[in-house]
This record gives sequence, C-alpha cells and structure tokens, in this order.
Amino acid sequence: MHVPLAAIHGLAAVIIPVAAMGLLKRSAAEAAAATLAYMALAYYTSAMQGKAIPYMLDGARIGALISAVVLSSIYFYNVYKRAGFEERLASQLQGLEELQLALAVFFAGFIEGVSGYGIPVAVVAPLLYATGVPAETAVAAVMVGHVWAVPFASMGVPTAVLAEFTGAPLFEVAALTGVYMSFSMAVAVAAIARMLGTHPLRAAIYSLMSFITVPIAMALGPITGSVAGITLFTLALIESTGLEGAAKVLRGLTPYILLTLVLATSFYLGYRGLAVTATLIAATGLAVQAATRSGGLKPVHDALKMAWKPVVAITLFAAAAQMAARGGYMLALAQLIAEAAGQAYLYLVPVVGALGAYFTGSCTTSNVVFAVLQDSYARLLGHYRLRILALQNTGGGVGSMASPSKIAVGASTTRGEEIEPKVFSRVAETLPWVLAPQVAVALAVPLLGE
Repeated sequence: MHVPLAAIHGLAAVIIPVAAMGLLKRSAAEAAAATLAYMALAYYTSAMQGKAIPYMLDGARIGALISAVVLSSIYFYNVYKRAGFEERLASQLQGLEELQLALAVFFAGFIEGVSGYGIPVAVVAPLLYATGVPAETAVAAVMVGHVWAVPFASMGVPTAVLAEFTGAPLFEVAALTGVYMSFSMAVAVAAIARMLGTHPLRAAIYSLMSFITVPIAMALGPITGSVAGITLFTLALIESTGLEGAAKVLRGLTPYILLTLVLATSFYLGYRGLAVTATLIAATGLAVQAATRSGGLKPVHDALKMAWKPVVAITLFAAAAQMAARGGYMLALAQLIAEAAGQAYLYLVPVVGALGAYFTGSCTTSNVVFAVLQDSYARLLGHYRLRILALQNTGGGVGSMASPSKIAVGASTTRGEEIEPKVFSRVAETLPWVLAPQVAVALAVPLLGE
C-alpha cells in the first residue's frame, strides 16, 4: 500500500507527543514544542511556508481561549482555598465514614468539573484519608472515581477542544459524552465500593444514581460534571446525614455552588463559549474574593504558578494541531486508516482516546492530538460523527485515571512516594473495567445510528 507523505506527517503529529511524554517522560510543554517544530519542518519541506505562521497563530488563538478557562478555574480554586472554605469543609466531613464512596465519586467529579488539572485528587484523597481510609486506597479511589467528569473539567475544556478543532457542536458532543460516561460512572462506583468495603446495598443505589447524569447532560452539556457532581453528592449527603447535616456541609461549597449557578444561567440565556466561560469564572472568583476579603493578589499569584506550564503546553499543542489539520495531514492519515481498517476502526476509537490520555496524562491533550483524526475518519465513513467524537472524549476521560502526575499529587497529600507504585497498580487493574462500557457503546454505534 502506498503511504502518502502527508499521512506520515499526520502520524508523526500523533506519535511525537505520545512518545515524548509516555516513553521519554518529557513535560507536556517540551512534547508540544517538539511537535510544533516538526510541523514547521513539514510545512517547509511541503513548500507551504507561507501558510505556516497564519495557521500556527490561529491554533495559538484557540489555545489561548482554552488556557483562559484553565487559568480562571485555578484562580477560582485558590480564592476558595485562601478564604478558608476548603479547611472548613474538611473539618465538617471528618469522621463521616458513610460518605466515603460519595466523596470518591460524586464529590471528586464535582471538583473535577469546576477545576480539573489534578485538583480533585489533591483535595479529595486527603479527605478520604481523614475518614480512616488507608492512603493507598484513598488515592486509588479518587483516581478512579473522578474520571467520569474528566471530559467536563474546568467547565468542559476537553470537550471544548473537540468542538474548536473540528467545528462540531459543543453542546451535542458534551451531551452524548455525559450519556456515555454514565455507564462508566456506574462501573467506577462498583469498583470503588469494593476498594472501600462499602455496603453492597449502598453501592447498588449509588451505581443506579449514576444515571441521573443522563438528563443533566442532555440539558446542560459542558457543565455536566459540576451540576451532576453536586446533585449526586447532595443526595448522598441527605441519605447519610439528613437535611440539616447536608446543609452544613454544602455551606462549605457555597462559592462553587454559586459559580455553577452563574454558568448554568449563562448557558440557558444562550451566552456560551470559551471566552464567556473564562470571564464568568474569573468575575465570580473576584466577587467571592471581595466578599470574603481574602488573599489580596495571592490567589492570582498562586494560579499563575500552578497554571503556567499547562497554559504553555495547551497553546503550543493547539498551534501544532491546527497546522496538522489545516495542512491536510490528519485527513491523509484518516484516509489511510479508513482504507486499511474500514468501519472496524470505529470500535477502537475510545481505546485510542484512552491510550492518548494515558500516555500524555491528559484528556485535553488526547483530544488536541486526536480530534481532527477522529473527525476526518468520521467524515470519510459518512456516519456517526458526533458519536465518534464523544467516544474519543469518554475514552480520554477514562485513560486519564492512570496519569502518573495525578497519582503523584494524590500521594504527596497523604503518604508520599512510597505508595505511588501500589496506587498505579490498583488503578491500572481497574481501568479496563471502566473503559469496557465505552467499547460496548462503540460496538453498538452502528445499531444506534446518527
């Protein structure tokens, strides 16, 4: 089979970041810079030098919009922390063993939805540890438990990446993602219940509660993680502690509940998009900071310190991805795949998404790398475009559960590096089970239709 040079360039755009981060253990920013450098060389050898800078700048623009949401979300988290809400919440949850499963899945998912980028494991693993869960189990439970909300991190950044790079409707992709992820969420609940020794009846009830995510996703799309997470956690609180106890705990989440309401209202009024989301998160954070008179410039400083590396990586990756797409490299690679595998590749879409996130440590990065490839394949196939993009998204979410960087963060807040290998082993054993529902959806896609 003749392999066009353009397809080779497309394959390189996929392999370079995966190999750089997964095999060479380089940072995301270094991997992105290497990918961008290769794209520049590819344009030069293809005599497209004149288009390189415009396409690069267009990609960087998209990356800057995505980065704005990430930065504002991390700023908001630092305002929340500096105002003392996190410490208050931890004291209120201490000793509530009956909430362990809800913390690991529902609350971790909520924190992922409003923040992302490793914050859920940093926040929730110590809470579980404080309720008496062994450190290794606490970190592993949160790593598995938060993945259902990963595609909705920072109010939907990974999903927005898919929409920005493919032109697909954000809301529809997000809604399908939430529907598909509800099945993996139910499996994750069962797996974590086994880790924690949760009563089988409570485990069964919480698994069924996972499907409350479906109507929420259909109604709210990109902010499914935060809304479904707080809804399910509230129900679990009421079941475990009663209305009064639930109200006490939820007071510690007031800023995040306010933010969720602001964004939900904005969505209903038709004000959407990355720029709107970033602005509303930052404005709500400023309002909370002013009301609590906390932190001064410290939350901004801390946010910049935490976010600058992801921001650089996202911007460079976005520039490289746009060059790969606009240069026709991903279309050529998709044509090669469609010719070689036909419809059979459809069943591997969530696996590819998961492998991308596993090797790069990020669903967002997996989507940046594979979005145009998956979309090009779907267009060549002539069917199932939104379903294929949603499966890339869900696969990326599940694959991120084994991210070594997230495990390191969780371990550092409990017992340190000594538990990292054991946590990774437990998470890796669970990953195929949580991914299995997405493979099943992929197998059913031809039956489901458009």
